Amino acid sequence: MRGVRYYSMGGTSPLSNVFTTGLILGSSSAAIGVTALMSARLRTHIAVYTGAVLTLTSLAVMAVVSVGGSLAGFLVWCVIGGAGYSCTFTGGLGLINDRAPIEHRGATMSLLYLVVYVLQAGTALGVGAVAA
Repeated sequence: MRGVRYYSMGGTSPLSNVFTTGLILGSSSAAIGVTALMSARLRTHIAVYTGAVLTLTSLAVMAVVSVGGSLAGFLVWCVIGGAGYSCTFTGGLGLINDRAPIEHRGATMSLLYLVVYVLQAGTALGVGAVAA
């Protein structure tokens, strides 16, 4: 998700080289992975609420960084947003696992992935349209 938002903001980004772009996107991936390992121990509702708070915080950081264009700010945004995404997604998977009947679990998981990817595409198109 970070990559979607980052690339859709391309015209306003102060980042101009491949190394820096890789650093930004890699920091988000690292935050997602580390947080997924740590949030697996959280109760599902706590993971979802924590993810929501972190995601909202990252959106505020993104708004500030988009105006200022600080590389350090972009890194902070990617780490906070990656952690939020990971907590929310892990919590959502846990909620499905806890509540969906066994015979419907696969279909429910598929629906979750469909909704997530549709929202991701909508975010990319929406932010890209605003940036243009």
